Order: sequence, then C-alpha cells, then structure tokens
Amino acid sequence: MKKPDLPDYFRPDLHFVPPDGLFPSWFTPELSSRLAACSFSEQFLFGELKFNRQITFQSGKATLHDPDFTAGLSLSEDSTSDELILPFSKDSLSSLLNLRSAAFDKNAGGLKHNHVKAGPDLPEDPSEIMEMLYRCNDWVRQQSKAIIDVAFHVHGERRLVFGIGSEAPGFFREEHFSDWMCTVYLQEKGRLFTGSSRLGERDAESGSLISDPYMSVLYAWRKVELASRSLPIENGFYDILLPSGWGMMFFHEIIGHAFEADNDSESFSLIRNKIGSELLNIFDDGLIAGGRGTLGFDDEGTPAFRKVLIEKGRFNSLLADKKSAGRLGITPTGNGRRSGFDSPVQTRMTNTIVASGDSTRRQLLSQIREGIEVTDSGNGIVNSETGDFKFEILHGYLIKNGKRVHPVNNLQIVGKIQDTLEKVVGVGNDFYLETSTGFCDKKGQRVPVSVGGPSVLLEKLRVIGLPV
Repeated sequence: MKKPDLPDYFRPDLHFVPPDGLFPSWFTPELSSRLAACSFSEQFLFGELKFNRQITFQSGKATLHDPDFTAGLSLSEDSTSDELILPFSKDSLSSLLNLRSAAFDKNAGGLKHNHVKAGPDLPEDPSEIMEMLYRCNDWVRQQSKAIIDVAFHVHGERRLVFGIGSEAPGFFREEHFSDWMCTVYLQEKGRLFTGSSRLGERDAESGSLISDPYMSVLYAWRKVELASRSLPIENGFYDILLPSGWGMMFFHEIIGHAFEADNDSESFSLIRNKIGSELLNIFDDGLIAGGRGTLGFDDEGTPAFRKVLIEKGRFNSLLADKKSAGRLGITPTGNGRRSGFDSPVQTRMTNTIVASGDSTRRQLLSQIREGIEVTDSGNGIVNSETGDFKFEILHGYLIKNGKRVHPVNNLQIVGKIQDTLEKVVGVGNDFYLETSTGFCDKKGQRVPVSVGGPSVLLEKLRVIGLPV
C-alpha cells in the first residue's frame, strides 16, 4: 500500500511532530462531493490520519528518522460488517480531510469531539531534542568508565480518527502522544547490566517525578548502578510488593485480556468465575483524564465509560465491542478499538485502574517476612489456553522482616492466572496514573493504554531468576 506524501506546508526540519495549530488545519471547510455523496444513513465510515516520528540515539550518534504518515478510511454497511479499505494518495487526501465537514452536515448536532494528550512535553524543534541527547550522553558517561553505551528513544505521534454512521453519533478524536526513554548499559566483571528511565514517569523507589531529560538519565544511571550491586536469590515463593502506577501493568497483563469478550479460551472463562481477595477492585476507564487509552468514544462510535471488572474480588462484567456484544447478547461497552483504518475492530482495554485501599506503602512493606519489593517491572506473557503467565521484575530489593537486604534484578514471576486474584493481601493508598508510556499488543494490533493504581501486596508468588 503506497504511503501518501506529507502536506507541502509541513516542515519536518522545524517540527518534530505537527504542532496543535497545524495538524487540525488539515481539515478544510471545503466539502468533498465524492464522499459527501455517500449515504451515511446506511454505511459506516471510519477515517484516520496518523503521523509518527522518532529520534534514536545509540553508540554516540543521534538519528532523526523520516516522518511516517498514513491516511485512509474504511467503508462498511455498518461498524461490524466486512469493510472496503480506501487508502489515499496526496492527490485525493483532501477528500478524506473534508469528510469531517460532510459528517457535520449529515449530523445536525455535529461530531462528538474528544482530545487526548499524554506523555512528556517535547521541544518542537527536532534539533533541540538531538542536542539534549548529546548533552545527556556526555554527562552520564562521566559517571563511570564501565558504561559501554547510552541509548535513547524519543517518539511523537499525532492521530486524528473520525467515524459516522447510522448506529451511533458521529465522533472525532484527536490523539497526541509522546515518549522519551533512556537506557544505560554498564559492563562489569564480565556481566552486562541495564537501567532504563522514562521522562514523565514517577520513580518507584524515590517517589520523584522524572520531569526533565537530565533527570531521566540520572535515574537510568541509578538503576544500572543498583543492578550492578544485585545478588542472586533462590528460586521459590516470595511475597511481592508492586509499586503504584507502572506496577499495575501486572494486572493489565495477567487478567486484562480475560475480560475481553472476543477471547473465548477455557482458561479465561475459569478466571471470570474465580473468586479473589475482597481487597481487589479493578476498573477499565476510558474517560479518566490524561490516560493514553482515554477515548470519549471508541472506534465504533460507542461512548466510553468506567466499567467495573472486579468488585471485591468477584467478576463483575466483560468488555465488548459491538460484534462480541451481539454474539453474547450484552451491551457494547465502548471498547471497540483498531490500530488503524485498515485493521479490524477488536475488543481492547483502555486504562486499567486498580482502586486504592487504606494502607501506606510502609505498612505494606512491614508485613513482608520474605519477599521482593519491586521498583521497576517489564512486560508479561500469558498463555490463553493454559492460564500460565510470566511477568518480569527488572529491579527491586530482597525484603526480610520488612527490611531491605540487598538489590535484586532480572527476575520473573510465574504462575497461573486462576490462582492469582486470591493472593492479594494488601492495597495501598498511594494511587498514581502512569502516562509516560503504555501500549498493548493483540493479534498484530497495537493500541495505546495506561495503567493506574496504588502499591499492591501479593503473598507467596513463585519467583525464578533469569539467566545472566
């Protein structure tokens, strides 16, 4: 599929991504007669404009990558039927842009509009970003001769989506996401250690908000230095204290997909009927301010709202797009999402939220006789057929009798989803919504998500060390 050219008036040498004033201006007031002639009362149109750009830094060199721009729409008899995909070239791009005006005319009340912005504020000028990367690299390399490399990944995305049809009110959503990640590599005594930090995240160990690029390098360096002092632990069962914010990715990974109505595996069905700890309350919230998965309306035009997935440890409700809802005889929940105009709608999570409890983090820590205090975690893998899962612990501390003993890293929690919910024995009061990064992959599609919640203590989970 041929990619459309960028508009002539976009200057990639001056803008990292299109600024707020430029990107919406692509919607011109002139109507497209070809698209306006479509019968919106009988068909569903989904249109998309997406702009991606990244800067990478490795081995002492910054690279500004060419912009990636896509535009197109899908046309179907309704939002759940087979679709005709219509990619657009530069010559016909105005037809797609003008669809918004046509949709306004067809719907006297206009389109329902929502604007989503998440991630750190980045300079508009890409050369300014690259200069920061070189300065950050120079600073952190002075901290230790054992540092063998410093890597950065800076990403910006602007996306406009809109849809109109007979089944739902027209919607128009602007998305503006950014990411900044720094990774420091250190080699010592024949071992390689890494530490990463994201601009805009809250550091789990100190509680500090990483608010500028130089802080992101500092905290990445602290993590790698801590990792170099880590000691191995025996494989076995440990209490696990997850940090607020990013630590809630644990629940997103191990149980989130089980609540998506288009996942029909036997193990997921077992999870939905499993009773867990009364302390555990989990929501899917497509309206929370600042979340990467905040929608207003999903990609089928269904209004988003806060869904209670687990209430006091008990299964409460499923997430469903229109097709899955129709098959099961339930109401769509505003979770029909697609990664692009040429991808089918799937049932997807938005923002996974764990409700706060009454304990302080210090109180939760004091309950641990032998366990792991997690200060940074990675991704998880779930086998939908068996319910087995794996979840990475990147950095943390071995805890005995409520006290830190020594740093640990490169560990993995393994177990069965069905047995996990009842393991929650403590929920903190330190809620935090992590928006510095976040995405979810499913069947070849990636969509933005966020996680939020307080510190959570689980008892006796199996932990194994990963090969060095």
